[in-house]
Amino acid sequence: MPEIREIPIDELRAKVVTVEANGSTIGNREDEVIELVTDQIKKIALVFAKEHQSPEWLISALKSYDHIDVILSSMRHIADGQIFILLELQKLQPDLLWHRGGTMRKWKDEVGLASHPYFTAEQLNTYVIDGGKNGILGRPTTALGFLRIAFRSDPAFYTLTLSDLISGLQSNAVTLVSEHGYDLVVKEGKDRTAYLDFCRNRLKIDRVKLD
Repeated sequence: MPEIREIPIDELRAKVVTVEANGSTIGNREDEVIELVTDQIKKIALVFAKEHQSPEWLISALKSYDHIDVILSSMRHIADGQIFILLELQKLQPDLLWHRGGTMRKWKDEVGLASHPYFTAEQLNTYVIDGGKNGILGRPTTALGFLRIAFRSDPAFYTLTLSDLISGLQSNAVTLVSEHGYDLVVKEGKDRTAYLDFCRNRLKIDRVKLD
C-alpha cells in the first residue's frame, strides 16, 4: 500500500476546487454546476421510476428532492436504479466526485482483536471509510467545511469517482444511502471481502493537516 502523505487543508482545498468538469474549472461554481445537474438528473430519475412502475410514494419523494445525493440514495428502491443514475451522471458530469471528511482508520481498528485471525495482514492493514455522515457529491468545499467542524485525532479526506461508485455497487462492496436528507453515505455492502478490496484499490485518501 502506498504511503499516504499528510497535506495541509489549504493545499487540499486548492487542489479539489480546481477539478476540471467538462472543460471548465468548478471552483466557486460548484453550487451552480450541481444545481443544474440535479435538475437534469431528477427528470431522468422520474422517467426511470415511472417506467419501472415504482410506488407513488417514491415518485412523490423524487419530485420533492432538491439534493442529488438524496435522489441517488432513493433510487436504491428500484432494481439497478442507482447504477442507472450514476451512468447518467457520467454522461452529464463525468468528473463529478464524492468527497467526505473522516478519520484515518484501518480495518484492524474497526474489528475486534478476536476477529483478526479471520483476515489477512493485507486486509487488516487496509484503510477503510470510517462510519459517518456528510459525504457529498460534487461539493468539495462543503465536504472540507464539514471536516473542519468535527474534532478528529487523525483527519482524512476521502474521494471516490463515479466509476468507483458504480464498481462498488456492481460488486456488492458498498451501499449508498442518505442519512440526513442532504448527504450520501458510502457504507460497507453485502460482500465484506469485496468492500476491503474496494477500499484498498478504489478509495483515495488524503491525510489532512488542519492546523
